[in-house]
Amino acid sequence: MSFKELATKKALTGGPITAAASVNAGGMAPGFSTQFCDVEVDPETGKVTILRFVAAQDVGCAIHPSYVEGQIQGGVAQGIGWALNEEYIYDRNGRLDNAGFLDYRVPVASDMPMIEPILVEVPNPAHPYGAKGVGEVNIVPPMAAIANAIDSAIHRRLTELPMSPPKIRAALDKAGMHNASIQSYGPPASNEVVIKLEQKETSEAALDQGRAAIQTALSQSFDPKSFEIRSVEIVGPQVGAQLRRQALLATLYSLGGMLVYLWFRFELIYGVAAVVAVFHDTLITIGAFSLLNYEISLTVIAAILTLIGYSMNDTIVIFDRIRENLKTQRRMPLAQLVNLSINQTLSRTILTSGLTFLTVLSLYLFGGEVLHGFSFALVVGILIGTYSSIAVAAPMLVAYLESRSDKSRAVPVSIESGKREKQRA
Repeated sequence: MSFKELATKKALTGGPITAAASVNAGGMAPGFSTQFCDVEVDPETGKVTILRFVAAQDVGCAIHPSYVEGQIQGGVAQGIGWALNEEYIYDRNGRLDNAGFLDYRVPVASDMPMIEPILVEVPNPAHPYGAKGVGEVNIVPPMAAIANAIDSAIHRRLTELPMSPPKIRAALDKAGMHNASIQSYGPPASNEVVIKLEQKETSEAALDQGRAAIQTALSQSFDPKSFEIRSVEIVGPQVGAQLRRQALLATLYSLGGMLVYLWFRFELIYGVAAVVAVFHDTLITIGAFSLLNYEISLTVIAAILTLIGYSMNDTIVIFDRIRENLKTQRRMPLAQLVNLSINQTLSRTILTSGLTFLTVLSLYLFGGEVLHGFSFALVVGILIGTYSSIAVAAPMLVAYLESRSDKSRAVPVSIESGKREKQRA
């Protein structure tokens, strides 16, 4: 029956027309899928981040290509969850200890990389439409693809699922690299890595001991003839002193450049007050690191330089409003005028500093160990910088301008003029 004939009878039925049918197409054919991915492994936490994933499959004849791509991507997403998250825990008697079959962290959209499907169309001769199954084929390969990528990144083969951060960190610890940092070096084709170990000494014996530890750890997973240790170096106190000197110079140069700019843009006292306030912010931030015994790394230096620019900008906003009010409110006392200027810019300061503070606080709480020092410096610096713009830079400007005003009002009286006044009296 055609649709036209069905439509002519629809009015006679008094209701909707329904039908059911089943087809056993047959013509089953095997499915093949090849997958590979790029991953990033944090050596400190063991967290695996999938950067890119490609899945190629022989799909037969893709009747609806977009649907087929969606099936491939869905299968890969399930496989990624199986590889990194899903884990069932059993007791000694073989009973499931998980509260349920979904008692694990399920991957969310932010965990998924861009999955690139590649359709290889070779029609299935045994199927009426040449199609093949495409959903289930892509569930299993992600485990092997991710394991291979992790092995390329940290040079440790994982043989258990899921490949969770604790297991990756344990694999590194098993190799004797408890605080090791592994980074790719040079072009990917060179297959070179830099392995950093913590050393308590900087002697030649410590250098040889570190080389032997890396040699032993790599020999447990690779043929000793398949790799080569090209160089071993120690970053000792001399290099650390050089880094400190460069960081100090970078900070001083930035402060000097801002002083010159404010001198040109406003007056010299404005620049001096702003630089003193920023130096105050930097000193307190470094003091917080010293009190809490936090390490001052290159990322912390970058945070301090960022803080200098941020605090300086906040101070310039207040100074610019003071300069505008000096032109329009000439009869107002200076202290009252500065207080008015601060109140006029206070809402802007609270909004910008408050939102920035919430952002860096989130980085400090949830950003992980890598961003801990950077975010802590900004958390302390924004609080102190907002305070110093109001309570350090502005009062210093008031004190100087009032002292200069008092000096200009004082009129010196000479002895000669005093004698003449007495004679006239």
